[in-house]
Amino acid sequence: MPLARRAAVALAVMGAGVLAYAVPATATGADNGSKKNCVSGRDASNLETHLNARAGTATIVARNGKSFCSDVSIVLSIYKVPDTWNGTGFNETAVPQHVIEHATGKLHRKDTLSLHVQVPTCGNAQIDLYYPPKQDDVDIKGTARFIGGEIFSIGGENGHPADCTPPPVESSSPPVESSSPPVESSSPPVESSSPPVESSSPPVESSSPPVESSPPATTIAPTPTVAPTRSVPPIAAPIPVLPQSPPRLAETGSNSTIPLLGLGSLLLIAGIVLSLAGRRKPNATPAG
Repeated sequence: MPLARRAAVALAVMGAGVLAYAVPATATGADNGSKKNCVSGRDASNLETHLNARAGTATIVARNGKSFCSDVSIVLSIYKVPDTWNGTGFNETAVPQHVIEHATGKLHRKDTLSLHVQVPTCGNAQIDLYYPPKQDDVDIKGTARFIGGEIFSIGGENGHPADCTPPPVESSSPPVESSSPPVESSSPPVESSSPPVESSSPPVESSSPPVESSPPATTIAPTPTVAPTRSVPPIAAPIPVLPQSPPRLAETGSNSTIPLLGLGSLLLIAGIVLSLAGRRKPNATPAG
């Protein structure tokens, strides 16, 4: 086989091999680029949250059955709302607030995160779900890195919060009386057989009044009583729901197999052309 034809066959084989690798790789890369395998937990629109403010509980999971690309921390906090709150949502009358309790957890893949804080039995409160760090105080700017929350009264009668001032403590113990009878002496009086001795001196009268001895007083300490607490179902005051940012589209990268497709096609065409050229016979030389 001539050298030119061998070279043509070699180029054709190389081109076909490159194409055999590049075409499936291109299809696979395009398929992977079109799929979103995981989402960012730092984007609140990717979170599915369930908040029960009066129970002090919250659950968080990835939306639509997705999986988080990396672990993300979440904070649940409950705050004491001043008694000046007018009950019409988060406004100037609801601040300043100070934290009652924090609870933190970490979201992992498709796992569900559950958080819980203790809700007080009286007054007004606000419960917020947000990204770290923990925030101890809330002003009119609200909670930074906010995910969701609710402000509410821990209800008393007629929609007003229950009073947190304890009632005065009264002692119900009766006075203690001594039931012991007086002690009497059973010994008979002792009589003296000696005649009385008379003194010629006049009796001395004392001008000091007699001193009366009073029995010691018994001090009884009052028994403290604890005022009962009562728990009344709270009355909710809805908080405006903040709009969530729209989900982001999947990002796709450049296809690195396109140069391989071009190279394979070029080698295959060159091999075919050289093979066809090698089959041609040279023209006969005319006789002289």
